[in-house]
Amino acid sequence: MKKIILMMAVAGMLFSCNEKWEVYNSSENRLGFDYDANSSGIVEDSIKRFTFVYEPQDIIIDTIWLKVNTLGFLSDKDRAFELEQVEVLPSDLGDDYVEGMTIYNLEPGLHYVPFDDPSMEKYLVVKAGENTATFPFVVKRDDPKLKESKFWIKIKVKDNENFIQSYSTDQFRIIEISDIITKPAAWNGYPDYYFAGEYGPEKLRFMIDNSDWRVDDDWFNDNFGDPYNIDMGYTGYLSSYYTDKLIKYNRERKAQGLDVLKESNGKIVRFTLYGEELNYE
Repeated sequence: MKKIILMMAVAGMLFSCNEKWEVYNSSENRLGFDYDANSSGIVEDSIKRFTFVYEPQDIIIDTIWLKVNTLGFLSDKDRAFELEQVEVLPSDLGDDYVEGMTIYNLEPGLHYVPFDDPSMEKYLVVKAGENTATFPFVVKRDDPKLKESKFWIKIKVKDNENFIQSYSTDQFRIIEISDIITKPAAWNGYPDYYFAGEYGPEKLRFMIDNSDWRVDDDWFNDNFGDPYNIDMGYTGYLSSYYTDKLIKYNRERKAQGLDVLKESNGKIVRFTLYGEELNYE
Protein backbone atom coordinates (compact mmCIF):
# COMPACT_ATOMS: atom_id res chain seq x y z
CA MET A 1 0.00 0.00 0.00
CA LYS A 2 2.81 2.39 0.91
CA LYS A 3 4.50 1.61 -2.41
CA ILE A 4 1.37 2.47 -4.38
CA ILE A 5 0.92 5.74 -2.49
CA LEU A 6 4.56 6.67 -3.12
CA MET A 7 4.25 5.97 -6.84
CA MET A 8 1.09 8.08 -7.03
CA ALA A 9 2.83 10.92 -5.20
CA VAL A 10 5.82 10.84 -7.56
CA ALA A 11 3.53 10.76 -10.58
CA GLY A 12 1.61 13.69 -9.18
CA MET A 13 4.84 15.66 -8.70
CA LEU A 14 5.94 14.93 -12.26
CA PHE A 15 2.56 15.90 -13.63
CA SER A 16 2.59 19.07 -11.56
CA CYS A 17 6.05 20.01 -12.85
CA ASN A 18 5.08 19.30 -16.43
CA GLU A 19 2.08 21.54 -16.08
CA LYS A 20 4.40 24.49 -15.31
CA TRP A 21 6.56 24.02 -18.39
CA GLU A 22 5.45 25.89 -21.46
CA VAL A 23 6.13 24.45 -24.88
CA TYR A 24 9.02 26.26 -26.55
CA ASN A 25 7.57 28.22 -29.45
CA SER A 26 9.81 31.25 -29.87
CA SER A 27 10.29 32.29 -33.48
CA GLU A 28 13.65 33.92 -32.69
CA ASN A 29 16.80 32.20 -33.85
CA ARG A 30 19.82 33.47 -31.97
CA LEU A 31 23.52 32.89 -32.56
CA GLY A 32 26.24 33.21 -29.93
CA PHE A 33 29.91 32.41 -29.46
CA ASP A 34 31.31 29.33 -27.78
CA TYR A 35 34.06 30.26 -25.30
CA ASP A 36 37.20 28.28 -24.50
CA ALA A 37 37.23 26.18 -21.34
CA ASN A 38 39.98 24.44 -19.40
CA SER A 39 40.21 20.67 -18.98
CA SER A 40 37.57 20.86 -16.23
CA GLY A 41 35.11 22.61 -18.52
CA ILE A 42 35.47 25.93 -16.70
CA VAL A 43 35.64 29.13 -18.76
CA GLU A 44 38.38 31.17 -17.13
CA ASP A 45 38.90 33.91 -19.70
CA SER A 46 36.74 35.01 -22.62
CA ILE A 47 39.74 36.53 -24.45
CA LYS A 48 41.41 34.19 -26.93
CA ARG A 49 45.12 34.93 -27.28
CA PHE A 50 47.27 34.24 -30.32
CA THR A 51 50.89 35.10 -31.04
CA PHE A 52 53.01 34.36 -34.10
CA VAL A 53 56.15 33.85 -31.99
CA TYR A 54 55.71 30.07 -32.12
CA GLU A 55 55.89 30.06 -35.90
CA PRO A 56 58.94 30.32 -38.23
CA GLN A 57 59.45 33.76 -39.73
CA ASP A 58 58.31 32.57 -43.15
CA ILE A 59 54.85 31.81 -41.78
CA ILE A 60 52.93 35.01 -42.48
CA ILE A 61 49.36 33.75 -42.18
CA ASP A 62 47.59 31.48 -39.69
CA THR A 63 44.11 30.39 -38.73
CA ILE A 64 42.20 30.57 -35.47
CA TRP A 65 39.10 28.37 -35.43
CA LEU A 66 36.05 29.82 -33.69
CA LYS A 67 32.72 28.23 -32.85
CA VAL A 68 29.17 29.58 -32.67
CA ASN A 69 26.05 27.97 -31.20
CA THR A 70 22.43 28.51 -32.14
CA LEU A 71 19.46 29.08 -29.84
CA GLY A 72 16.11 28.15 -31.33
CA PHE A 73 14.70 25.41 -33.54
CA LEU A 74 16.86 23.43 -35.94
CA SER A 75 16.35 24.04 -39.64
CA ASP A 76 16.23 21.68 -42.60
CA LYS A 77 18.10 24.27 -44.65
CA ASP A 78 21.58 25.77 -44.45
CA ARG A 79 21.54 29.14 -42.69
CA ALA A 80 24.17 31.78 -43.46
CA PHE A 81 25.26 34.12 -40.68
CA GLU A 82 27.15 37.38 -40.66
CA LEU A 83 29.82 38.84 -38.38
CA GLU A 84 31.05 42.34 -37.77
CA GLN A 85 33.87 44.07 -35.89
CA VAL A 86 33.06 46.56 -33.14
CA GLU A 87 35.36 48.76 -31.08
CA VAL A 88 37.21 47.18 -28.18
CA LEU A 89 36.55 49.00 -24.91
CA PRO A 90 38.73 49.06 -21.77
CA SER A 91 36.07 47.04 -19.93
CA ASP A 92 36.40 44.27 -22.54
CA LEU A 93 40.02 43.61 -21.58
CA GLY A 94 39.53 43.23 -17.84
CA ASP A 95 42.83 42.97 -15.98
CA ASP A 96 44.72 43.28 -19.28
CA TYR A 97 43.79 46.95 -19.42
CA VAL A 98 46.12 49.41 -17.69
CA GLU A 99 44.91 52.95 -17.14
CA GLY A 100 45.99 55.19 -20.01
CA MET A 101 47.11 52.40 -22.35
CA THR A 102 46.29 52.59 -26.05
CA ILE A 103 43.97 49.88 -27.33
CA TYR A 104 44.94 48.88 -30.86
CA ASN A 105 42.08 47.40 -32.88
CA LEU A 106 42.83 44.95 -35.69
CA GLU A 107 42.47 46.39 -39.16
CA PRO A 108 40.59 44.24 -41.71
CA GLY A 109 42.72 43.36 -44.70
CA LEU A 110 45.96 44.22 -42.92
CA HIS A 111 45.65 42.02 -39.85
CA TYR A 112 42.96 39.53 -40.88
CA VAL A 113 40.83 38.39 -43.79
CA PRO A 114 37.59 40.43 -43.60
CA PHE A 115 34.36 38.61 -42.77
CA ASP A 116 32.75 39.83 -46.01
CA ASP A 117 35.61 38.48 -48.14
CA PRO A 118 34.25 36.01 -50.74
CA SER A 119 36.57 33.29 -49.40
CA MET A 120 34.73 33.38 -46.06
CA GLU A 121 31.22 32.90 -47.42
CA LYS A 122 31.24 29.09 -47.45
CA TYR A 123 32.38 28.95 -43.81
CA LEU A 124 29.85 31.33 -42.27
CA VAL A 125 27.02 28.82 -42.44
CA VAL A 126 25.12 26.69 -39.93
CA LYS A 127 24.41 23.50 -41.84
CA ALA A 128 20.93 22.02 -42.07
CA GLY A 129 19.96 20.04 -38.99
CA GLU A 130 22.87 21.39 -36.93
CA ASN A 131 23.07 23.85 -34.05
CA THR A 132 26.79 24.74 -34.22
CA ALA A 133 29.27 25.98 -36.78
CA THR A 134 33.04 26.31 -36.75
CA PHE A 135 34.66 28.93 -38.93
CA PRO A 136 38.21 30.22 -39.58
CA PHE A 137 39.46 33.59 -38.41
CA VAL A 138 42.48 34.08 -40.70
CA VAL A 139 45.17 36.34 -39.23
CA LYS A 140 48.12 37.98 -40.99
CA ARG A 141 51.65 38.77 -39.87
CA ASP A 142 52.39 41.58 -42.34
CA ASP A 143 52.24 44.51 -39.92
CA PRO A 144 55.64 44.98 -38.16
CA LYS A 145 53.81 46.72 -35.30
CA LEU A 146 52.67 43.27 -34.15
CA LYS A 147 56.21 42.81 -32.81
CA GLU A 148 55.79 45.91 -30.64
CA SER A 149 52.21 45.85 -29.38
CA LYS A 150 49.21 43.64 -28.85
CA PHE A 151 46.18 44.16 -31.07
CA TRP A 152 42.60 43.16 -30.33
CA ILE A 153 39.38 42.52 -32.17
CA LYS A 154 35.85 42.33 -30.79
CA ILE A 155 33.58 40.24 -33.01
CA LYS A 156 29.79 40.18 -32.81
CA VAL A 157 27.03 38.46 -34.74
CA LYS A 158 25.37 40.80 -37.20
CA ASP A 159 21.61 40.39 -37.39
CA ASN A 160 20.33 38.99 -40.70
CA GLU A 161 17.31 37.10 -41.99
CA ASN A 162 18.46 33.89 -40.26
CA PHE A 163 19.84 34.95 -36.88
CA ILE A 164 19.93 37.71 -34.34
CA GLN A 165 22.71 38.02 -31.78
CA SER A 166 22.53 35.88 -28.66
CA TYR A 167 22.16 36.96 -25.05
CA SER A 168 24.73 39.19 -23.33
CA THR A 169 26.78 36.31 -21.90
CA ASP A 170 27.98 35.12 -25.31
CA GLN A 171 27.36 37.98 -27.73
CA PHE A 172 31.00 38.77 -28.42
CA ARG A 173 34.34 37.08 -29.06
CA ILE A 174 37.48 39.03 -28.22
CA ILE A 175 40.79 37.94 -29.73
CA GLU A 176 44.26 39.23 -28.93
CA ILE A 177 46.87 39.06 -31.71
CA SER A 178 50.59 39.79 -31.50
CA ASP A 179 54.03 38.67 -32.59
CA ILE A 180 55.50 39.02 -29.12
CA ILE A 181 56.00 36.77 -26.13
CA THR A 182 52.80 36.61 -24.09
CA LYS A 183 52.38 34.98 -20.70
CA PRO A 184 50.16 31.88 -21.05
CA ALA A 185 46.91 32.21 -19.13
CA ALA A 186 47.54 28.91 -17.30
CA TRP A 187 51.06 29.88 -16.17
CA ASN A 188 49.98 30.50 -12.62
CA GLY A 189 50.91 29.24 -9.17
CA TYR A 190 50.90 25.60 -10.25
CA PRO A 191 53.58 25.77 -12.98
CA ASP A 192 55.45 28.19 -10.70
CA TYR A 193 55.58 25.64 -7.94
CA TYR A 194 55.98 22.39 -9.81
CA PHE A 195 58.66 23.22 -12.36
CA ALA A 196 58.74 26.64 -14.02
CA GLY A 197 59.36 29.14 -11.25
CA GLU A 198 58.44 32.78 -11.78
CA TYR A 199 57.29 33.78 -15.25
CA GLY A 200 59.55 35.88 -17.47
CA PRO A 201 59.57 36.57 -21.25
CA GLU A 202 63.18 35.38 -21.66
CA LYS A 203 62.37 32.19 -19.78
CA LEU A 204 59.40 31.46 -22.01
CA ARG A 205 61.47 32.25 -25.11
CA PHE A 206 64.09 29.77 -23.86
CA MET A 207 61.42 27.11 -23.35
CA ILE A 208 59.99 27.68 -26.83
CA ASP A 209 63.42 27.41 -28.45
CA ASN A 210 64.54 24.36 -26.45
CA SER A 211 61.54 22.05 -26.45
CA ASP A 212 60.55 19.17 -28.69
CA TRP A 213 56.91 20.18 -28.16
CA ARG A 214 54.98 23.41 -28.71
CA VAL A 215 55.09 25.48 -25.53
CA ASP A 216 51.99 27.62 -25.93
CA ASP A 217 48.70 28.39 -24.19
CA ASP A 218 47.23 25.03 -25.13
CA TRP A 219 50.19 23.15 -23.68
CA PHE A 220 50.01 25.02 -20.38
CA ASN A 221 46.24 24.64 -20.23
CA ASP A 222 46.33 20.92 -21.01
CA ASN A 223 48.92 20.22 -18.33
CA PHE A 224 48.11 22.81 -15.64
CA GLY A 225 44.59 24.07 -16.35
CA ASP A 226 43.13 21.56 -13.90
CA PRO A 227 44.91 21.80 -10.51
CA TYR A 228 43.42 18.44 -9.47
CA ASN A 229 44.85 16.58 -12.44
CA ILE A 230 48.52 17.57 -12.61
CA ASP A 231 50.93 14.77 -13.49
CA MET A 232 53.64 14.98 -10.84
CA GLY A 233 55.90 12.62 -12.76
CA TYR A 234 55.72 14.86 -15.80
CA THR A 235 56.41 18.04 -13.83
CA GLY A 236 59.45 16.37 -12.28
CA TYR A 237 60.68 15.52 -15.75
CA LEU A 238 60.11 19.09 -16.93
CA SER A 239 62.04 20.49 -13.99
CA SER A 240 65.08 18.35 -14.78
CA TYR A 241 64.74 18.79 -18.54
CA TYR A 242 64.74 22.61 -18.53
CA THR A 243 67.32 22.90 -15.76
CA ASP A 244 69.75 20.68 -17.66
CA LYS A 245 69.13 22.59 -20.89
CA LEU A 246 69.68 25.92 -19.15
CA ILE A 247 72.93 24.83 -17.49
CA LYS A 248 74.29 23.71 -20.86
CA TYR A 249 73.13 26.93 -22.52
CA ASN A 250 74.72 29.17 -19.88
CA ARG A 251 78.01 27.29 -20.12
CA GLU A 252 78.01 27.95 -23.87
CA ARG A 253 77.33 31.62 -23.20
CA LYS A 254 80.19 31.78 -20.70
CA ALA A 255 82.53 30.24 -23.26
CA GLN A 256 81.58 33.11 -25.61
CA GLY A 257 82.25 35.70 -22.94
CA LEU A 258 78.57 36.32 -22.29
CA ASP A 259 76.67 36.47 -19.01
CA VAL A 260 74.12 33.87 -17.97
CA LEU A 261 70.59 34.25 -19.35
CA LYS A 262 68.69 37.05 -17.63
CA GLU A 263 65.40 38.89 -17.92
CA SER A 264 65.43 42.52 -19.04
CA ASN A 265 65.27 43.57 -15.39
CA GLY A 266 68.52 41.73 -14.68
CA LYS A 267 66.97 38.77 -12.88
CA ILE A 268 68.70 35.46 -13.66
CA VAL A 269 66.49 32.95 -15.45
CA ARG A 270 65.94 29.89 -13.24
CA PHE A 271 63.55 26.95 -13.15
CA THR A 272 61.81 25.48 -10.06
CA LEU A 273 61.45 27.12 -6.69
CA TYR A 274 64.86 25.71 -5.81
CA GLY A 275 66.65 27.39 -8.67
CA GLU A 276 68.65 29.60 -6.30
CA GLU A 277 70.44 26.49 -5.05
CA LEU A 278 71.40 25.18 -8.47
CA ASN A 279 74.64 25.94 -10.25
CA TYR A 280 73.51 27.55 -13.53
CA GLU A 281 77.02 28.52 -14.46
